[in-house]
Amino acid sequence: MNILGIESSCDDSAACLLSHRTIVEHVIYSQIQEHKEFGGVVPQIAARAHVDRLPALIEKCLHKGIPDVIAATAGPGLIAGVMVGLNMAKALSIALNVPFYGINHLEGHILVPRLTTSIPFPYYVLLVSGGHTQLMTVKGISHYDLLATTLDDSCGECFDKVAKMLGLSPHGKEIEKYAQEGDPYAYDLPIPLKGRVEMAFSFSGLKNAVRTIVMDSMVNVNNFCASFQRVATEHLLNQTEKLFKKNSITKDFVLCGGVAANQYIKNSFNQLCEKYELNFHTPPIQLCTDNAAMIAYACLERIEHGIPASDLDIIPKSRWPLQDEHMKSCGKFTTK
Repeated sequence: MNILGIESSCDDSAACLLSHRTIVEHVIYSQIQEHKEFGGVVPQIAARAHVDRLPALIEKCLHKGIPDVIAATAGPGLIAGVMVGLNMAKALSIALNVPFYGINHLEGHILVPRLTTSIPFPYYVLLVSGGHTQLMTVKGISHYDLLATTLDDSCGECFDKVAKMLGLSPHGKEIEKYAQEGDPYAYDLPIPLKGRVEMAFSFSGLKNAVRTIVMDSMVNVNNFCASFQRVATEHLLNQTEKLFKKNSITKDFVLCGGVAANQYIKNSFNQLCEKYELNFHTPPIQLCTDNAAMIAYACLERIEHGIPASDLDIIPKSRWPLQDEHMKSCGKFTTK
């Protein structure tokens, strides 16, 4: 079975042809240059870039094989961008007379580790990205129990904003690059929610502390990035460890999402899992950030578990929690 996956939820345009569990073709266009002068992602510019770039990416995949199924991100994400990919997928579904699946972007992130590694259900997952910070139990396809989420900002958004405040390119990966040459204990930044009993995440206070320091004094960028990265990671570790201290229902833990591409964070969680004798998993770095392979793979999992295709009147969603009731059945949502 060939599945064509399309991703357009934010500022990466991507297409992938997946043949069963083999990636035949996977192409991504990053819109960094389009948004650089604005210091962040501009939704209208992102949507226009998807319109310009996606057709060529899709065509490259179609040269490698004709799809039996079309899948596209239906949300959550920037609504204009999601709409572009979703409409292209619907048009292809009609033109090729093949089924169409609208896929939850978050489901793509939390399932794609199973594409490259045999991970049984259930497993714990920490999804850390530009829009989400969620700790969940993945019990099976469409059965995701939310254990903890952010009270305000996401981890990825905080990394991006801190990079911007420091005058760097507004992308979290810049923090990791400069942190490699810095002292992680040079700056005394507050660890969010320290001492709190219940599991939760929060990054607004840390972001505001960074803003205050940067506004009031000159900072050593390398040392500051290293200190911020350490504190943000300690917060993620502290809240996740609360789960590990309880009676575990699984021996598998997955770290996924764009922030999971950070090697420092990845190594820190690997050590935490070793402490609690858990199997640590994370996708290959190219499958951590937004990509179309995860959309195609989530579609494959849904097909294999007998979940029917989506209606063509499915609408894009800017917000789409994995715990929505419709996620447990066919995943349809329409204008009706």
